Amino acid sequence: MAIGKTKYWQICSILKLIYQNPGITRKELSTLLCVDKAMITHIINYLTADNWLTKQNQFAKKIPLFLNENRLTVAGVEIQPEYQRFAVCNIKGTILYQKEWNYQRPEISDLLFGEITNTINKCGFDIFALGLAIPGVCDNCNKQIIASNPFGIKIPRELPKTIGEKQIPLFIENDTRCLGWNKVAFDKDFGNFLLVVYQCIENPQNKDEYIRISNGMSLFSKGNSWAGAHNCAGEIPDLFNIKEYVGEHNFVPYSEKLKMKNNPEIRSNVLRNIAIRSSYTSTLFDTEKLYIYISGLDAGNDYPDLLKSYMDKFHFYPTVQNTEIVTEALESFTVARGACGFVFENLFVHSCGRDIPQSLIIKAKSAVPPQTCSEASSAKLEH
Repeated sequence: MAIGKTKYWQICSILKLIYQNPGITRKELSTLLCVDKAMITHIINYLTADNWLTKQNQFAKKIPLFLNENRLTVAGVEIQPEYQRFAVCNIKGTILYQKEWNYQRPEISDLLFGEITNTINKCGFDIFALGLAIPGVCDNCNKQIIASNPFGIKIPRELPKTIGEKQIPLFIENDTRCLGWNKVAFDKDFGNFLLVVYQCIENPQNKDEYIRISNGMSLFSKGNSWAGAHNCAGEIPDLFNIKEYVGEHNFVPYSEKLKMKNNPEIRSNVLRNIAIRSSYTSTLFDTEKLYIYISGLDAGNDYPDLLKSYMDKFHFYPTVQNTEIVTEALESFTVARGACGFVFENLFVHSCGRDIPQSLIIKAKSAVPPQTCSEASSAKLEH
């Protein structure tokens, strides 16, 4: 039975709002979208029948709506020169499968078409899309790694739009920003926050040194990341490298940082510099939260107090500015999980932000047939 015409954007928008606001009601959807309640109910019934939504008592009032968390599974891969981590997540962000490799500075395309494709085929899950988290400058729209110092990439490298026999869509994002997508996609943090990561990677050949130190920032506002004019936002220049600061003994050469495991003075200096940069940048952008991830380096229990002390010094309006400081451990598969989050944001949210939505999940995973752009805005929904 067909009940009128259901516009394509209405289906996209309902999925988007339920994804972003678990527990939202039909009445709230109707108010937010300015769509008749009967039409909302019609679409909800269809999405429930198609297993997108968890089944609820249809006669209850104010029924909270939730996506079926296992309706869609995606994969995310963190690709670093020293290690690679693969994770499969459901919509809720639960890691269902994980795998790790330790290839040394692999060729990314070879890894993509080799181990990653094989793992997708053998993991036992129906992977709908794949997200890559890569250190460097990434262009998801054009599927390019524009540059990456850790991988020695100086000129843009194109990656395929899809991989495998099933033509799985590919999404590419900077690794530090993927940590932020964790917060947006799975924690539903739509505020203004700055995320700082400082990762000291162990040297398997010398336990007294680090093999590499990776650090970066990502700024998010209202569910969106700020990539900058050249997709380079978040790359941290060493403020203490300039001559005005070198004389004050604040600058620590990179070669010395790699050896700071057994040097408390250098460790303390590095941690202080991280605190200064993080607090200053957080104040500059007036963020609500400052997330700090420090891995491989013991910052101590009083590190949040150090951060707050600098933040208090930088705040122009201390009675107004109140930034929450959150220090978290960088778990092994957090970045790969964030790559999954970036994929979900593209599938549920970004595809709906167009004049003519182009939702991959509706076309491929539901009973709504594929449509051309001109047909998309006036699709009929039947059940």
